[in-house]
Amino acid sequence: MTGQLADQVSPARRWLRFSLGEKKSALRLDCLVRVLDQIELFLLPFLPREFKGVIYFNEQAVPIVNWEIFGIKSSSGGLVMILEQGKDWIGMEVKDTGKVEEYRPGPGAKENGFWIELDAEKGIWGLDEGKFFKTLRQDHSRPED
Repeated sequence: MTGQLADQVSPARRWLRFSLGEKKSALRLDCLVRVLDQIELFLLPFLPREFKGVIYFNEQAVPIVNWEIFGIKSSSGGLVMILEQGKDWIGMEVKDTGKVEEYRPGPGAKENGFWIELDAEKGIWGLDEGKFFKTLRQDHSRPED
């Protein structure tokens, strides 16, 4: 395993399970700021296509990820998880959240973009937030007209 996450997760870490469309997923608790159940999404012109809008949380504008750009069908109107890396925050709409569990990706864990396989038997994939934030920071094309 060569990703950033592999270097960070030598001991088992606690992960929050969540559903994203049909994908069984998990997020390290270390980067989770809050789970919100009610939001007001504001659409902004010229927002990069990786984001569907912004919400205001703790007096900050927090961009909300547009999962369709990444090929993931998600349902709106569920929950929003606020993630933090350094001083950056993003929001992710998710269908629901589940249990907190411990996972330790092994040396043979598969990686797919910013996802890493946590439990092959259950089909659970963890979000590598370092790669995810890096992907979102990249200079992508402007929104489609």
